Amino acid sequence: DLNQRMGLEPGIDLAIKEKIRFLNICLDPDPELLDPKSPRLAEARKKPADNGITPALQTLSATNRAESSPSLAKAADDYLAAYFRSASAIGAPWVIMHGGYHFTADKQMRMELAVERLERAARIAESEGVNIHLENMNPEPAGAEVKYLVHDVEEAKFYFKNLTSPSVRWVFTTNHAHMLPYGITGFL
Repeated sequence: DLNQRMGLEPGIDLAIKEKIRFLNICLDPDPELLDPKSPRLAEARKKPADNGITPALQTLSATNRAESSPSLAKAADDYLAAYFRSASAIGAPWVIMHGGYHFTADKQMRMELAVERLERAARIAESEGVNIHLENMNPEPAGAEVKYLVHDVEEAKFYFKNLTSPSVRWVFTTNHAHMLPYGITGFL
């Protein structure tokens, strides 16, 4: 959870000290890092590489891959492009992200929008030499109006049936899956 609870540079130093091999970094708390020309990214690239650490980036779940508002949809596209370019600059081979969220009645439309956005994003990721790792999400309570997408097997099948880029992969988070009635084994 680097850069949300601990800044980039102290977090990398701690990872080196503790011999951590993989490091997830969220850039949002420090917007300067969403500029791939930031000299801090170049420095942050060197230290992990010299110490056997693989950095990865992780976007915020609050940014909706399934955004439908025209101005926010453009912002969502720009946000992902900035992440891929920064990932390339820091030497991160992948960016972990969520499949978006919906508002109950618009689920199918939002899933289709998310897949379209991820296909566009995948082209940018490919050009930067970065993979997209789509993360399974936790379910929300039955009465919740806002619900995460890709929280169950059926939604994951929809995404991966319709995503064609080889740069889009699946990352499995067990702490989300245990919340489902069929448990972790239902995903495997």
